[in-house]
Order: sequence, then structure tokens, then C-alpha cells
Amino acid sequence: MKLLVLVCLAFQLSLVWETVCFSTKNSIPKAPNLDKKAISLVKGVKCSLQNIPKGHQRNGIVRPGSKWTNFFIYIDPSYSTNDRALINNAAYWLGRMIPCVSFGVWRKGQLPTAYNDTYIHIKKTGSGCWSYVGKWELRPQEMSLDPGCMTMETIMHEMIHALGFDHEQCRPDRDRYVKINWENIEPERKEIFEKLTYANGKTFDVPYNTKSIMHYSSYDFSSNGMPTILTKNGNIIDNRDEVIQWTDIQKLMMMYQC
Repeated sequence: MKLLVLVCLAFQLSLVWETVCFSTKNSIPKAPNLDKKAISLVKGVKCSLQNIPKGHQRNGIVRPGSKWTNFFIYIDPSYSTNDRALINNAAYWLGRMIPCVSFGVWRKGQLPTAYNDTYIHIKKTGSGCWSYVGKWELRPQEMSLDPGCMTMETIMHEMIHALGFDHEQCRPDRDRYVKINWENIEPERKEIFEKLTYANGKTFDVPYNTKSIMHYSSYDFSSNGMPTILTKNGNIIDNRDEVIQWTDIQKLMMMYQC
């Protein structure tokens, strides 16, 4: 137990896990919703609605310096103990998925004043659930989690944005798999449905997956109650269950070369 605490404290000065470092299997938090292939991927790894600001959209980004070595998180003190636990658990499971990135969370009451690199500051902004995509030269780099965002899967969705992935339907190859109904999209939301080019977004040769936790459902941001996005054969996409797919994990592992 003492050794484990020392390992956790070694991340960065006042940086420690709140509930993310565990000494026994019984302490591991409840897993997020995972599909069957994702469960097998996570078991094999050792532990070591989206209002995104304009100009920060990508799928698998290729911008230099956009990847993290240390994904450290400061949670605004306004969050409840339960909300902090959800954030910690989301970080824990992402750490299981990409163990080559160090994840850490500052305890409540501790400030990251001595930390000189970019870190994530999770706060309530009143503008919904959003994150910048990838690492930016921001100290801190904000992530918005308002009260309606507090499920582990939604938190992981935003953290995956911060780790470097935009929405699945923004992939440069998306037109082979889905149809965007531009006429049904809220005018102010059309930008977040724009497709990336192969020059600024990577698929890592991982298959397109309409069930990805990073994929919109068919009626998201509809202006008229009609579908904004459908499969190529006209089927409805329903991702309200927020299940993390094996393809989500594969892309993260390939981006970070875990």
C-alpha cells in the first residue's frame, strides 16, 4: 500500500489520484459501458451534447505537439464528491486503455501552481459539454462539464476529444458510411458536421463505426425534428446508450503508440 501511494505521488508534486490509483482488484471502479471487443481489449491492458469551440475540430489530429505525455486534470472545486468520482473513474479507465500516457488528478483543495506544462481544467461554463481537440498551448486548457454532462461516458467522450479525436462522423472517409442531411441541421451547428480532409485528420485504418462513443445520433442538432445523419442505407443511428467501442480504444492506442 505504501509503495502504491509513493508511485501515485511521484506523478507531480501535489498531483495525486483521488480514486484512480488502486491497491486491490476490489477497489477498481465500475467500468463504463463497453462493447464485447472493447472489454477484451481493456482486460489485456495493464494499468500504469458537444459545444466545441470553433477552430478546434478534428478526428485523429495530426498537428505537431497535439499529443499528451501527461494528461493531468484539475477539477474545479464547485463539483460534488460524486461528480469528482465520475471524473476520476473516467480518467482511470482511459489510463487502462492507453497506459503509455500518465493520467493524474489533483486532490480537491490542491492547486496546480507548481506545474508548468499544459493541464486540463474541468469547470462549469454554462455552455454545455465541450473540449478542445488535442493538446494546445493553453495553461490551463479548459474542458466544460455542466450538470447535464455528468455521466462517465459523456466525460470520457470529452476527454477523448482532449486526447486528440474529433467526432466519428467528421472522419475524411465518412461519406462512404453515412449521409449528412444538411437541410435539417441547426444553422449554427453546421460547422461541427464538416468533414475533415486526409491532410488534417487520420483514421489509423480503423474501421468506421456508427456506434462509436464519438458518433452523433440521427436527431442530434436537428432544426426541424428530421434526421441530421443516417447510415448510407437510410437507417437511424442511436447512440444514446454511450457505449465505448473497441474501435474507439484501437484508435487511441494507435495514436499514442501504446
